[in-house]
Amino acid sequence: SRPRSRLFLLRLAFLAIFVGVSPFPWVEARGCAPDSPTHELSLIDVASEMLDDTTGLIVIAVLCLVVAITTFAVPFLRHSGWRIFGYLTGLASTAFLAWTLFVLASFSLGAPRSFRPAAVAGLVALVALALDNLVRVAMEIRAVIRRRRG
Repeated sequence: SRPRSRLFLLRLAFLAIFVGVSPFPWVEARGCAPDSPTHELSLIDVASEMLDDTTGLIVIAVLCLVVAITTFAVPFLRHSGWRIFGYLTGLASTAFLAWTLFVLASFSLGAPRSFRPAAVAGLVALVALALDNLVRVAMEIRAVIRRRRG
């Protein structure tokens, strides 16, 4: 149907925005001294700076993979229960990824940081995907309730 294909393209656009802005600078960090230079850090730089080992980067990569899978694969599941579970998984992983990236980008030990436009665009795209998953959960539960009543 036509509206579903538009929503699919909208989800694809949000995911493309997030992936597209990932290599660009997300944070501008300054040293504590007034004459200290500024450094621009991309998403990977921020994550590797804050997380000492590769475990954190692996967790972020797995969350990105779960977000992509739940965005595109869950609507094709046949059973309503599995779709609800998939949407809830997508909602939780997208919200957790957005929260984690926000905390990583804004947290610093003494050095002031400011967000770059890429960070704002990436986080807004993730929040939009999370809201989309929330709406899809509500619509799927509503459809299950209607089927059981009727």
